[in-house]
Amino acid sequence: MTKKKISKPRNTIKYRQKIGRKTVGFGITKDLERREQEHKAEDPRIHLAQEGHRTTKEAAREWESEQTDKWKRHHGKLPPKNKQRGG
Repeated sequence: MTKKKISKPRNTIKYRQKIGRKTVGFGITKDLERREQEHKAEDPRIHLAQEGHRTTKEAAREWESEQTDKWKRHHGKLPPKNKQRGG
């Protein structure tokens, strides 16, 4: 008898924070509309652009880390709207 593997829920959305066409940060959330309103409360110019499909929380965190690492290698610092890593 083989055990059926239980898959992890794919309920996490990856997104880019943008001002106009310029990316200013990266993030993950379960509720994109709510998260966009939270960002807009800090800076009304921000809009969020979903990246890909919903995924697992672990895969989304890995994506966010990869994106911020790439940004840091290219710009020498974290994106302006990513105040800390893993937060």
